[in-house]
Amino acid sequence: MIPPQVFIREANEPKPVWSLPPTVQIVLSLLSAVVAGYVTAEMEMHTVCELASLAALLILFCATLKAIKNWCVVELAFASYSIALVVLDAFAFAGNQLLLAFAGNQLFVVTAILLLVPVMCGLVVCLDRKAWLCALGTWLVLFSGTSVLTFNVYHASRSWGFFSQWVA
Repeated sequence: MIPPQVFIREANEPKPVWSLPPTVQIVLSLLSAVVAGYVTAEMEMHTVCELASLAALLILFCATLKAIKNWCVVELAFASYSIALVVLDAFAFAGNQLLLAFAGNQLFVVTAILLLVPVMCGLVVCLDRKAWLCALGTWLVLFSGTSVLTFNVYHASRSWGFFSQWVA
């Protein structure tokens, strides 16, 4: 028999019985984005990366409109940065070589990782603030960015961007 306390909820914030602590939720969401991106790159499924990038753009655009309406500067900043990262396809174009995260150059790989750090911070902050729309969009950008970066590190003759792929 289930004790009656299980069904009692607080008036301010409903919590399901199976809820995880916020720290565990944040770690699991970051880890799931990175692992899923890695697996996608290893299986060479660039179409999944493109679809995730497109979905991220749509979701982050809605999150940006919501942040503007509610005057949420933090969410607006992270959503705008993630949109700019995807639209500019920062992993595809840089300097004279037109390759940012190409396998031969360690400086470009470090730069690409540094470009993903604000996206990870945005995911953490948005999850903590319960801004689910912005959190989902930044998760998709982190997934796509990890996938692109992983593929570019392991393949010297081919490369991906968020929406592009090419052979060197």
